[in-house]
Amino acid sequence: MRYDTVIKNGDIFTGSEQFRGDIGISGEKIITLGQSLPPGDRCTIDAAGLQVLPAAVDVHVHYNLELPLLG
Repeated sequence: MRYDTVIKNGDIFTGSEQFRGDIGISGEKIITLGQSLPPGDRCTIDAAGLQVLPAAVDVHVHYNLELPLLG
């Protein structure tokens, strides 16, 4: 199978396991987690030494923005 984007060699953490591997993405969807995936058609990202949390969303985020006052 071919993927638009592949994230390679990351330390992948899911809700149930942890392993070093690759993530295959097509469009905006994660299609597969595995090892030795082929390069992506659009982009290949080397995540060696990085932690990757596929589909993790932090819903509690603080932004420090200074917005101009209107009026």
